Amino acid sequence: MEEEWKPIEDYKTLKTQGGVYVFADESKDVKYIGKAPNGRMIVEIGNSINETKDRSATQVKVLYTDSYPNTETLSRKLRIKYNPVNN
Repeated sequence: MEEEWKPIEDYKTLKTQGGVYVFADESKDVKYIGKAPNGRMIVEIGNSINETKDRSATQVKVLYTDSYPNTETLSRKLRIKYNPVNN
């Protein structure tokens, strides 16, 4: 299941389910791709923001997965595709 783009400051309204999260700017230029195990989505996004991995990002989108191996695979593929500057 995929969420719509949300303002990055609204990340606490996302589900905690595991998956991949993407930070982007207004033009949807991907800045960072992170991953979270089940139950830790909000915590992991918050940690990434605290570590300033959200530089230049104004939006977040989540791609939920059904297992951590699927999260790892999706994260790897997206990082290759977008080569985000903050990763």
